[in-house]
Order: sequence, then structure tokens, then C-alpha cells
Amino acid sequence: MAPTASRCWSLCFALAMALTVPAVSRGGESAWYESFEGPQPSWRVLGSDGQYAVKAQQRTDQAAHTGRRSEWLQVWGNGGTFIHAEHPVGRARVIEDLRICVWVRADRPGIELLARIVLPSTSDPRTGKPLTTLVAGNSYRNVGRWQELRIDELPTLLARQVRALRVQYGPQVGAQGAYLDGVLLNLYGGPGITNVWIDDLDLAGYVPVAADSSALAGTPSNGVQAGGAVIPLYPPVAANVPGGPPNEQRPGGGWPTPAANPGAQPRENGWEYAGPGSAAAAADGGTPATRPGGAAGSPGQWTGLSNLSGGTATAPG
Repeated sequence: MAPTASRCWSLCFALAMALTVPAVSRGGESAWYESFEGPQPSWRVLGSDGQYAVKAQQRTDQAAHTGRRSEWLQVWGNGGTFIHAEHPVGRARVIEDLRICVWVRADRPGIELLARIVLPSTSDPRTGKPLTTLVAGNSYRNVGRWQELRIDELPTLLARQVRALRVQYGPQVGAQGAYLDGVLLNLYGGPGITNVWIDDLDLAGYVPVAADSSALAGTPSNGVQAGGAVIPLYPPVAANVPGGPPNEQRPGGGWPTPAANPGAQPRENGWEYAGPGSAAAAADGGTPATRPGGAAGSPGQWTGLSNLSGGTATAPG
């Protein structure tokens, strides 16, 4: 092999290793990083306290903070205060060095970063499972520009949250063994359509909880990870964009065939879930009438996007 070609190959190999090997620091800490350069979306919309619809979701090369791609979500909401989207991050101990940051660009202000914390030493009296709570970071303000959202000093923020939880659940609430198991964004920018682009999700000071296997310690879809092989976070999510197939997006994944929605047109982006909080949702979780040609489905109402907002999704700009 010629010297020039050899040096080029060595440089490419070193760069590839730098993007796929965890950066380990003192005390076993590592950096967990999601670059959003891969083809499949990795955020999952969990729900809302009002009407909502996910009109489009895809990895796009039309906007990026670093690299070539980001993840774009277009959501519609009405009558609520949040539309939560989650990115799994394995299980990380809540320690002083743990810091969460993500870069966001949106066409409306108010997008908020949240951390979901599990309190394994405290049971939720409603479910019997470990109690969970949300800790908030800063909110998005720079409309049309990239802005870093951060959560620092997690132990301090959690201590305040525990004091509030003790008022609600009693003095037995404690933070012993607390760990982070999800990073959330509140995508709700107000009634109507909100477009959000997300890039560079970074967790510094990541220490997996002792019970985690290496595969669960952190599995970003690409980029630097906290250990273990990269595995799919969710079943692949088809991009629902203008000109795409007339699919339906079910909460939690799963895309039926176009035959399940015979009346949909690609320009309408098919039919999408309007959320369990929809005022028009049937009590038993949907009827064939809410989805032409479809059978009863998951809780909430399946409805045509043209009936929700009168508009269609537009490509990110």
C-alpha cells in the first residue's frame, strides 16, 4: 500500500474509533452522546395533557448544529401544557458530575428540557413501582436559532423535588440510589403547529447503575456511547412527510399498511393519533368511524390531520 493511502486509511480509522468508543474519565465516568447522524429517528412522543398529533418526524440534512443531520419533529397541539418526547439513555447514577445538554432549534419559544429520575427506594402508592419525577432545565427562547438547553447540578435539583414529593407522598420519599432513565423535551409551543429540530444530545459524567448490563448502560443510535453495542432503541419509525405513503403512526410504534387507511392521501400525511386527551376521543379508545376503513384502536382518537389544523406538513427549512 502506498504511504499516502496508508496514512489516509489510518486517519479514517482513528476518526471512526473516536466516534464509536466511549470517552472514559475518572471514576469510571464516561460521555454519552447522540449525534443524530443516523437514518432512524430515536425520539418517542409519549403523550400530552391535551389534544396533540405528531405530523412529521424524521432525520433531516436540512438543519444541523454539528455534523450533517438533526432530528425534526412537527407536532400539533391544543388545549394542553405539554407534549412530551423521550429519548432513552439507559440508567445513569444521579451524581454531581452528571450534566445533560442538547441543542434545539424551533419556530416557537418554550421548548423545555426535562430529566426523568427514578427513586428506587420509594414506591409509588398508585402503581407499586419505584416513584419517578421530572426535573426541569432551561427553556428555549432564541426562535429560529440553535440554543443549548441544559440541566446542571442534578443532585441539588432532585433534593428540592424530593422535599416537594414528601408533602404529597409522605416522609418516606428518599433519593437513595436515584438514577436517570430518560431525557425528555416538552415540544409544546402553544396552540397549533410547532417545528423542532434536535441535535447533539450529550450526557457528561455518565456512570451506569451497578445493575445495568453494558447494553443498557447507554445505547445511542450512533456516535459515542457509554458502553456496549449499539442496538435499536425502538422499532424503525417511518418518516411521515409530504409525498410519503399514507401510513398511520400508532403510539409506541407500529405502522399498518396503507390498506388499513384507504381514504388517506399522501399530501395529508395519512391519519395520525390525536392523543388520549382528545375531547373527541371515544371512551373505549377509538371506533371505525374515527379511522375510515379501520378497526377500533389504541386509546385516543385517530383523525385526519386536515381535520386538526387545516394544513399539511412542510419540509424543514
